[in-house]
Amino acid sequence: ILPENLETVTRLQSIAEVKHSNRRLALQMLISDRKEVLLAPSTTEDTSAVFMWSNIKAYVYLILQLADELWSEGIDAQPLMETLRMSIEIKESLTNLQKELNVHGLELESPGRVQGLSGVSHKFDVLIRNAKQPKQFFVADIRVGSDSIAPQAMLSIYARMVDIKPTKAFLLSISPSEVSLKGADLASMYGIDVIVGKDSRGVCLKLLKAIAPLIKAKR
Repeated sequence: ILPENLETVTRLQSIAEVKHSNRRLALQMLISDRKEVLLAPSTTEDTSAVFMWSNIKAYVYLILQLADELWSEGIDAQPLMETLRMSIEIKESLTNLQKELNVHGLELESPGRVQGLSGVSHKFDVLIRNAKQPKQFFVADIRVGSDSIAPQAMLSIYARMVDIKPTKAFLLSISPSEVSLKGADLASMYGIDVIVGKDSRGVCLKLLKAIAPLIKAKR
């Protein structure tokens, strides 16, 4: 299941059970009553591709074994689909945020990398730079789910903050349900601003509002 076929899988879910497999096969299989099989290439763009049908018991048995193995290894599609939808939503929200930031002379990279004083390059989910003042930049990590404000997330950000010394660091927590605040005390101790919202659009708007006064203060 991939972002590009997400809508197709969503429609398919209304008529069939769907699982995700990490295996990539170069063929598609259609099995009828466990008695007949039709095999086709994984892509039909090649007009010279050969489709093969068979009802030979031994051959059908082998294909059934493969199909059963793939199905047993497969994982529930729904959690993955929700994650993909959230990723698409976050990407769209960051694109809209980038347009807003450009008005203020800021540039957004996602993901973004900053080289620290140690010489190590550190990766963040969001990097916002001030085009006019290179030393002014903001970093943020994005976490999704009710446990997104976890101590481990704070420690991860802080370890990188020490090396890069950003203007401000943020943790963007996106969760439709109530969020656990287990790491909130660490965030306050380390000087990390936590922004919480039920959707990525709301979180990005809050991030923009949080950055705005810091930009003005540096002018």
